[in-house]
Amino acid sequence: MDVFGIIGFIFGLSAFSKIIKLEKKLKDSGIIKTETESEKNTNSNKN
Repeated sequence: MDVFGIIGFIFGLSAFSKIIKLEKKLKDSGIIKTETESEKNTNSNKN
């Protein structure tokens, strides 16, 4: 049963990396803003 957890983790990492790549492409093409609302909230929490 632990194998299913490992496989799920690998698929999750793969999906996460694809989301990051898609977000970068959309930002580069100007479809989405360079800094999203979630990034603004994250950056304000760091300060």
